[in-house]
Amino acid sequence: MPTALLSLFAIADYLIATIVLALPIARLPAPARGIGLALATLAVLVHGTLMFGLHRGGLDLHFFASLSLAAFGIAALTLIVNLVRPVAALGVLVFPVAALLLGLDVFYAPATVAQPMEWQIKLHVSFALLAYSLLSIAALLAILLALQERALRRHRIDSGLIRALPPLTMTESLLFRLIGVGFV
Repeated sequence: MPTALLSLFAIADYLIATIVLALPIARLPAPARGIGLALATLAVLVHGTLMFGLHRGGLDLHFFASLSLAAFGIAALTLIVNLVRPVAALGVLVFPVAALLLGLDVFYAPATVAQPMEWQIKLHVSFALLAYSLLSIAALLAILLALQERALRRHRIDSGLIRALPPLTMTESLLFRLIGVGFV
């Protein structure tokens, strides 16, 4: 299957998953949360396959490839976090950005060849990307936590955001765990 077609498929999956996950926030009838997460999982798998295939199995670190790789890591970790805590609303922020950055890498970036690197550099980049992804998710979760706390202080309990997020203490606990793991 051509790269462009696979990319469009992944981008469409990311965007459809975003819409499905945003429906409860907008107070519209929504299908099960699992459908949105399944679509996002499929998009992440295709995104990862494309990242591996586009750069011929190497670690290419040009600007758009690095952004796309970071978006892939953030989207994948968002799905993993959703297995532990129900924070699907986080996908509403993460998945469209991942779709945009994948599109930029595939359709806008110049063709490059991955440069050979020592395994130590690859390991360092991988750990840095993992830490960046974890701390990015923590930053997005902090924004959602602030919005959730603000809605509760203003007695807007019927807000779609309040219904889409887990309880405040659970969100806060997850935030501090992500920050702790990201710094280690």
